[in-house]
Amino acid sequence: DHRDLHSFPTRRSSDRCIVVSSEANGLSEWDNNGNMTWQRWFGSTITSLEVQKDYITVGFLDGTLELINSEGNTSFSYIPENSRIGIIYGCASSSGGKRLALISGLDPQRLTILEAKEDSYKVVSSRILDSNFRRALFIRFYGDYLFFEGDLRLYRMEVGRKSVQEIQCAGKFIGMEYDPVADLYYIISRESSTNAIRVMDPSGHILIKTVLPGKGFFGSAHPNAFILGSNYDLMRINLVEN
Repeated sequence: DHRDLHSFPTRRSSDRCIVVSSEANGLSEWDNNGNMTWQRWFGSTITSLEVQKDYITVGFLDGTLELINSEGNTSFSYIPENSRIGIIYGCASSSGGKRLALISGLDPQRLTILEAKEDSYKVVSSRILDSNFRRALFIRFYGDYLFFEGDLRLYRMEVGRKSVQEIQCAGKFIGMEYDPVADLYYIISRESSTNAIRVMDPSGHILIKTVLPGKGFFGSAHPNAFILGSNYDLMRINLVEN
């Protein structure tokens, strides 16, 4: 039967376009010529999603995490430790798929990291968080670090050492982008009636903080530049070496 599959497109690389169905229970992939290459339907609602070059990491309302390959088939499935409510609120995968990470559940809310071992994945870290968010959460691998959202803050974990650094935000965390050429992180937060854009180096030092008025901000990192948009404006911030 025909189902609406063009309501929620998401894209991470120039050669992949993944579309989530309007009821958030299906996925499809489309090529650059507008042809659908595969389609999948699931028995639970999609609550989190990350698209990489060769696979997709998907979290569901029923507490299941799935790794979907380039043909649309499930190559790995995982259900985290028990919580009162087992929703997957955020999921991420490292470049190459060596590591997976997810934030799941309520009472308690838990961060779980898995690593590829032989032909499957094994849990290498599981920690209870002091948060109880009931919405989709930011979580992302950038290089050797895992970033995830907290209450008015952002956390950075060095995965090999499992040490966690706290990055304070004076307001609500909005989003984050990474420029691998300059090796810099751009962090956007909403503070009162303004938006704060922070530029952070790998050591965690804030190099620049810029405050801009407006609402609905979003950003995209490019080599030595950051494209920033709002409800009314589009601007480019060029990074010039001092």
